[in-house]
Amino acid sequence: MNRDDQRPLELLEGLGYLPATPFYEDGPARYITAALAGMGIAHNRDRYGNIVAALGTPRLAMPPVALVAHMDHPGFEIMEVDDTHATARAVGGVPIASLVKSTPVIVLLPNGDKVCATTKRHGSTLDSMGRMDERLVTLALDRELPAAPPLPVVFDLPDFELDGNIIRMRALDDLAGCAAILAALERASKHDGPRIYGVFTRAEEGGLFGARLLAGEGTLPSDTMVVSVESSAVIPGVEQGKGPVIRTGDAATTFNADAEWVLSQATRHVAGQQKDLPVQRQLMSGGICEASAFADHGYRVTGLAFPLGNYHNATTSISDPESRVAAEYITLTDFLGGVDLLTQVVRGERSDRSFSLGGAVSDDVRQRLAVPLHIDGPGGEPYNRQAKFGQESDITTFGSGDYRYEMVHSWPDMPRNWAFGMASDAAVNSRDEIHVFSRGLHPLTIWTTDGAFLSSWGEGEFSANPHGIYIAPNDNVWLVDRDYHIATEHRPDGTLIRTLGNKLAPSPSYIGEPFNMPSGLAIAPTGDIFVSDGYGGHRVHKFNPNGELVLSWGSQGIGPGEFALLHNIWVDPRGRVLICDRENHRIQFFDGEGRFLEEWTDLEAPGDIWIRDGSVYVVEQGPNCGVSIWTLDGDLITRWRGNSGSGKDEITAAHGICVDSQGNIYVTEIGDSQRVRKFQRL
Repeated sequence: MNRDDQRPLELLEGLGYLPATPFYEDGPARYITAALAGMGIAHNRDRYGNIVAALGTPRLAMPPVALVAHMDHPGFEIMEVDDTHATARAVGGVPIASLVKSTPVIVLLPNGDKVCATTKRHGSTLDSMGRMDERLVTLALDRELPAAPPLPVVFDLPDFELDGNIIRMRALDDLAGCAAILAALERASKHDGPRIYGVFTRAEEGGLFGARLLAGEGTLPSDTMVVSVESSAVIPGVEQGKGPVIRTGDAATTFNADAEWVLSQATRHVAGQQKDLPVQRQLMSGGICEASAFADHGYRVTGLAFPLGNYHNATTSISDPESRVAAEYITLTDFLGGVDLLTQVVRGERSDRSFSLGGAVSDDVRQRLAVPLHIDGPGGEPYNRQAKFGQESDITTFGSGDYRYEMVHSWPDMPRNWAFGMASDAAVNSRDEIHVFSRGLHPLTIWTTDGAFLSSWGEGEFSANPHGIYIAPNDNVWLVDRDYHIATEHRPDGTLIRTLGNKLAPSPSYIGEPFNMPSGLAIAPTGDIFVSDGYGGHRVHKFNPNGELVLSWGSQGIGPGEFALLHNIWVDPRGRVLICDRENHRIQFFDGEGRFLEEWTDLEAPGDIWIRDGSVYVVEQGPNCGVSIWTLDGDLITRWRGNSGSGKDEITAAHGICVDSQGNIYVTEIGDSQRVRKFQRL
């Protein structure tokens, strides 16, 4: 084995001796930062402990690429200790077998020492129906613990073993991804190519938390193409030893072709060097990877996977109580092939995506297709398409009761060669004109309810991440620009009236003053203006009608009056301020003075609100995105989601919502969808 191949294994082995669970990634983080420092690669940590390394030079015509892997692996966390016994809860997707059968584990102490233990079934592991409940285990400890809980616990499995072409480890998911990225960065550390980021995240197994926070705060430029590098369970159509897998999607998201082009170009380049590099291509639906977390925030994403055996340490499946707990394994050839591919991504010049199906369509084919078809009914009469397909029984409907809708797929009638880009939010004025605020060349477009184009304005005036829109009773248009850190008021023709905040001058988040990546704005019946300072400030700011700051409240957290991410805002007819606390999966209610009133929690990542005629319309984001409709008192009227039922695949990247005077709903979408969906009320 040559030195180029030996070095990635050294990095992987070094990481293997430093096990980690979600929220306890100290060991891998120390190793990675020390390795980056030794390579002379600039790096830092964000406030959540995610590590971001950077190579190369930013280039206007060349979007950056980020290679992303996570440092944690499923395990347990000790909550209580009683002499030589402890109670621990599972963190991440551990095999169910480890909860119900004795399994050797290791308690990791803060000073680096380890205490051996064995899991035992806990009385609260199963509920009365035999289903998994609290995912608790009892630990029988070899000796008393010299440290107080909470403490991380990992499976007692090999740190690293190389057996011929097989690599076995406790936590190949995702230390293999971390090692592969480190090796690729090291090989190209002296190369002045386009900008490349190496990103090492925390608490992926707990719920993609590190990646979601990093993506949500816009730490990486918005045009970054993200490559999730991960060991992923073997599925039908994928074989170990046949090369790394270019991942076209996961269990939640279909990935982006522009981002995949980065990997496709690298593959062609390596093949051009006459180096044998087998590569597979597949939608790896065995789980959700960090690419989906970035896609949820508008990034173009793809993935590279190492086909993995014994996923999450289960020899059959993590849901099988009869499974054994064993080391994960990948092949050496798949791992080294992935390193070669990532090395070329780091080194290689990138161009716009191009694809050919064999050149231009010939004139002969054009002429043959231009001959009209004779599409007549059985009796010689032309088919009446409306009579055949427009019957009520053939219409897919959404909602229930008095709130039933059908999709208008033809909305809007887009001008030739125009596109929304990522459609961030929408609002309706007093004339029932739909205003769409998007991240394309034409940021503010105006449409009739039938989808006819009226006008546009704002070209060249906003950042790459315009976010929220609100139309005041006088039809003035308020726009919230997340990355410019401002909220602006415009006349209906787009003329700027005033600006709240200082453009490109964010307030430090610890000060709590406006603004640090604001997300939305709403006006109360009193005329007071409320702004959700969502991504960086974690605050609500109240201004009087003259634009003078009156009050601010909120902080980061999970309690009442605390926020993970304020994604948008509304003020209802009762004067209550509603906040979409998206990452806490709730809507919080406050009075006009910032006093907490209540919260609604039966929601999946609420992202935007619209209230009309006493009904509250909520767009829910994330893998289960959709629409829910509520009374002002919090009673659910109806709901549909984009991953199941009648709503399946009709909404895939919901972000904003508005409702016209006839009760028709407009849902804006980001991600790959980049569209506006109209649901017409029946």
